[in-house]
Amino acid sequence: MSIERNQNGTIKSHEVTEVTKAEVFALVSFGNTQAEICNYMNIDEKTLHKYYRHELDNAVVQANAVVARALFTKATKQ
Repeated sequence: MSIERNQNGTIKSHEVTEVTKAEVFALVSFGNTQAEICNYMNIDEKTLHKYYRHELDNAVVQANAVVARALFTKATKQ
């Protein structure tokens, strides 16, 4: 859990869940920038990097693998 400040300066916390991990993974896969993801998740880049490093590092690779597999299957079907 990370401590953040709301717009009015009060402290709020960010809770990492399987849902937030999936959201970050999807947002990265769809080509969103880290700034856009931070804005959507209402977190700063430090928090994004601290808690979602795996998703940031692997989402594009996995998305490309899914597309490549689908293209290969289509190309080799008779």
